[in-house]
Amino acid sequence: ASLEALTPDSVVADAFLVTPARGRLLSIYTPQAWFGAGQYFAPNPESGASIDYFLRTPPAREIVLRVADAHGTLVRTLKGTARAGLNHVSWDMRMESPLPEEPRDVSPGGIGTPPAGPLVLPGSYSVSIDGAPRPLKGELKIDGDPRVVFSDADRRGRQAALLDLYALMKTLGAARVAAGSSVAHAEGTNRAAPGDLQDPAEKFRGLRARLATLISAANTLSRT
Repeated sequence: ASLEALTPDSVVADAFLVTPARGRLLSIYTPQAWFGAGQYFAPNPESGASIDYFLRTPPAREIVLRVADAHGTLVRTLKGTARAGLNHVSWDMRMESPLPEEPRDVSPGGIGTPPAGPLVLPGSYSVSIDGAPRPLKGELKIDGDPRVVFSDADRRGRQAALLDLYALMKTLGAARVAAGSSVAHAEGTNRAAPGDLQDPAEKFRGLRARLATLISAANTLSRT
């Protein structure tokens, strides 16, 4: 974060947003391979866009950060800390997860770790903070990976395909939640023996498992 934002007026303010630093998208290759002796490894640069803000006193309300694109469309909502002094939040430069929040589920029909939302495109984004003594807003610039060179049309075409997969996972996720609710309802109204293929709950469990498989397949495609 830049200290240029710490003007005399902001230092005495109840709250202020430190000028956000530039975020940079990185294309990181993580092969699964055996390496011979003498290979040199170095840590990757820090990933994520830093958002820092100052609060003179802890506010009574929850701190919520909202990131919007140049058209004002909300792309991500983040929870912030509310400590007196300087607070820090790191945005992974991704949109919201396509699946509703629910407990981690690794049972049949579960998906394990929920898929992440797609990375945003390079460009300017606005950051607003609610819950502070006064509204805070600033601009955040996201740069592309300088090592990845392709046309803007190709970049946007790829993003359009990722957003289609994102929308598909949202639809599948909503259907999976509905199937889970149907399982609970059927279990409460039906006394069929466990594993009975005629049991409505068993049918909904199978549907939920198939939906989880489709979500995993779409998530794999989104990472290629």
